[in-house]
Amino acid sequence: MVARKGDCVSSIAEAHGFFWQTLWDHPRNEALKRARQDPNLLLPGDRVFVPERTPKTIDLRTDALHKFKRKGVPEILRIQFFDSEEEPRADIAYQLTFGHTLREGRTDAEGYLEEWIPPRLKKAKIELLSDDDPPQILETLEVEIGALGPPDSVAGATGRLSALGYLPVNQGNQTCDLHETLYQFQLDHDLAPTGVLDEPTRDALQAAYGS
Repeated sequence: MVARKGDCVSSIAEAHGFFWQTLWDHPRNEALKRARQDPNLLLPGDRVFVPERTPKTIDLRTDALHKFKRKGVPEILRIQFFDSEEEPRADIAYQLTFGHTLREGRTDAEGYLEEWIPPRLKKAKIELLSDDDPPQILETLEVEIGALGPPDSVAGATGRLSALGYLPVNQGNQTCDLHETLYQFQLDHDLAPTGVLDEPTRDALQAAYGS
């Protein structure tokens, strides 16, 4: 199975009727596991081995009632919000919309939104709301789930820098933009200002972003 943009191990596993751990821990995916380290961070073109499904047989007594529990593996969408002074936006009302589903809630004390979502979900919309009656929309965010690349990739670095406010969203694809932005990020985090995505910069970027 060749990963496409927006794919992760969870979405691929769910599409083929497996738990994500089954694919992630499969011996034939060992090289992928070492390279990516996180099952939610795949690049388009990554190859994920998907084994054949084996049927399971259970012997049961006839003329009796039997209950079966289907195991589901929903994923958690977890996003932290900060204000302009880099303080967590705690207790902010929000609406999360995907498909025909609408969820409402408030961010926690650390500014996190946490909601269960289907493993194959690709896009969602988040609206941050005021406490007025009726509430007013403060911000609207279109979220591409699974689109963030690994931290050692150009796509992954660009996505994290955009989320941290160093690059406009969906911009910065050019190498010069990334070089200049990495230079500024390195200055802000007491790193050698080289403009290169080296290991200390990757680690700092991953820590600042949270993953």
